[in-house]
Amino acid sequence: MRIAPISALLGLTAFVAVSAPLSAQAAALTYQLDSGITSVNLDTALLSSVGLTLTGAQEVGTPAPGFAVGFDILPRSTDPDILGTSFTFSFDSVTGAFAPLAGTIEHSGSVLFEVAPSLAQSSPLQVGDFSIGFEDGFFLRDEFSTGLRLFDLAVGDLSLEDGELTVSKVDLLVSEQFSDALVAAGAPAPINGVKVGSAQINAQASKVPEPGTLLAILAAASTALVLKRRQMLS
Repeated sequence: MRIAPISALLGLTAFVAVSAPLSAQAAALTYQLDSGITSVNLDTALLSSVGLTLTGAQEVGTPAPGFAVGFDILPRSTDPDILGTSFTFSFDSVTGAFAPLAGTIEHSGSVLFEVAPSLAQSSPLQVGDFSIGFEDGFFLRDEFSTGLRLFDLAVGDLSLEDGELTVSKVDLLVSEQFSDALVAAGAPAPINGVKVGSAQINAQASKVPEPGTLLAILAAASTALVLKRRQMLS
């Protein structure tokens, strides 16, 4: 029985891919964030000093120990009409090097603030459905009402073990955009760069197959089909 050239080529590719020494594989791998929770503490006294008094939260999850409120991370979605987390990153298990690649971390839940009469802003103010993105550093944006980039995130520690990503000692710093909006509404002074809280991300992450790995899987499957066909025809 004559084997089709493409099958032979794929079989050879599978052999080469599977036979490659482990030492030739890069330590840095690509991961995608699947689900989890972001836990937050806010400096309510500082927020009150600029006219925002925290009064409650809605549709929130269970925070990590030591935190006041948790926001569930939305799972990934293949439906373009359903919002989902799309964040991917590179992590080197040898050096611990972490690098964001693309996408955002989307959340559900919101918090409510009573707005002081001195601010030109309707009360209560509800912000939430937070989106964490990366642009010259991580930031958190309100997607519920204002669309503002609320906080810049200063990341302290990061670890990835057995698919569990932990980002801890995260400082929430008031962004320039949020500070400007408060001043425009009547706040007494700008507070951009001021730490207004802390956060921690606990999430599940899975490896994204490398292009070479996908080709090897395809090639191995093709080889198996050819062998099965040979057996049936013999």
